[in-house]
Amino acid sequence: MRAPDAPIDWQAIKRDYEAGKSAVTAIEARYGVTQAQLYWRADQDGWTKRRRFARVSRTQLIARLFHVLETQISKLEERMTQKPFGEQEVRILSNMSRSLDKLIEMDKAERKGKVRVRSRTGRSMEDLRRELTERIVKLSQR
Repeated sequence: MRAPDAPIDWQAIKRDYEAGKSAVTAIEARYGVTQAQLYWRADQDGWTKRRRFARVSRTQLIARLFHVLETQISKLEERMTQKPFGEQEVRILSNMSRSLDKLIEMDKAERKGKVRVRSRTGRSMEDLRRELTERIVKLSQR
């Protein structure tokens, strides 16, 4: 962190920014600049653009998608306790079922000959898939 009256070391910031090894927020904190200052300077000086997202393996992506689907199901379950099951919920449930089917296909294709994949919560994708399927079935029976 620099002292408030110290000059900003834009060369060092540029080097760290373009290297892409540190998060932008970490660079901002390290050099005492705001996000607006950093992005303005990067734009004005034509710094090499950073990739917005790190490359993620297909297996990691499938695990993340399962997690997103699980979150959506939880929100739908909560919503259904507050009001009756309506046409909108039926559409959401239908989309979730299709998404789950696609994720299952992707997961099976990815796992051929590979070890079991675990989600961020430590559960296997197979366990999570089974749980999501059961929850969708329960929701559809309401």
